[in-house]
Amino acid sequence: MNDFKEKLEQNKKIYGIMIKDFINSAIVPLLIESGYDFIVLDCEHSGGTFSDIQNLAIAAKNTNLQIIVRPASLSYEHIARTLDMGADGLMIPHIDTKKEAEKVIEYAKYPPLGKRGYGMRRYLSKFDSNSSADYKKKANSLTTIFIQIESELGANNIENILDVEAIDGLIIGPADFTLDLGCIGEYNNERFVSLAERVWKTANNKSVSFGIHFSDLNQIKKWSEKGMNILMYSSISNILSDETKDLVQKMKCN
Repeated sequence: MNDFKEKLEQNKKIYGIMIKDFINSAIVPLLIESGYDFIVLDCEHSGGTFSDIQNLAIAAKNTNLQIIVRPASLSYEHIARTLDMGADGLMIPHIDTKKEAEKVIEYAKYPPLGKRGYGMRRYLSKFDSNSSADYKKKANSLTTIFIQIESELGANNIENILDVEAIDGLIIGPADFTLDLGCIGEYNNERFVSLAERVWKTANNKSVSFGIHFSDLNQIKKWSEKGMNILMYSSISNILSDETKDLVQKMKCN
């Protein structure tokens, strides 16, 4: 067991950030120094490539920073190949049903849990082993699986979804969730809050970690006080944009 998985299993707080742009392995030591536990490389909404995944994995191999990837789709190619590139885990978007959650595990885990093919690129992962059998066992145990609930349908199916073995965490995508509800960006909307709380309470009852990816620190604080333990704020590009704008304004005032 590694520290990251132990924190998840004990519902301890973990801290992450998303990368959509400026994808470069040089960001890894900077984020480690800043105290992050994980980064999410967003390949759903960016130009992130399999080579980018591999480069980040190599940079983070001998560190505690977890490289989590949000793949472009729920497909065997995007899930299994992402892990073959050395990713420590996955954050799968738009999971609405138990059947879709089962597909994630089928593609991400080796037999007997799933049907992932053996890629034999063990040197990229944090749990390299000289034994193929030992490597397979470690991969099944240590690969992190986050799924995203981003719709009313997903929230209503959450009990069945969490019947699926090997899900480590639920992360609500609030923009797409409120888009689905017809109130995009209204994160205090009663329907959104009610459905998000249903997801959180179900996760809590089943001892599964829970998070909502906000770009609003007040929202993160509010949900953290409720018990949310996956704390994921904004993205590198958004933070860079906000900080540089603020600095220019401060210089203009002097």
